[in-house]
Amino acid sequence: MDSIRAEVEAAAEAFIDAIADLRQQLEINEALVHQALNHFRSGASMARTMTEVPSAGARASAQDAVRSFYAGKNRMRVAVTTAALEEGLSVAEIAEVFTIPHDVVASISAEHPRTEVS
Repeated sequence: MDSIRAEVEAAAEAFIDAIADLRQQLEINEALVHQALNHFRSGASMARTMTEVPSAGARASAQDAVRSFYAGKNRMRVAVTTAALEEGLSVAEIAEVFTIPHDVVASISAEHPRTEVS
């Protein structure tokens, strides 16, 4: 059970980091969109706006941050589900309490069968 608790903690910390990175990337992208909109509103053509407001790198970084967010969310689901199963919660209880779709919890349960508690 100690390794399961450690994984829950590690998954939560990694998910927090992914959320923070996603938030930062969204703020960067929001600033770029404001910049591009202001540039366009000032009379610049779309072509000029797109070439003068660098956004490709920010878009790629944001896409990476979104992928990391979903990977972290999945890791968190697996860790929480595994810990809850170990503590004796049913698939239905986990699905309801943690608002994880029942089929997802059932799939995680099948992939991570409970260890017998002595």
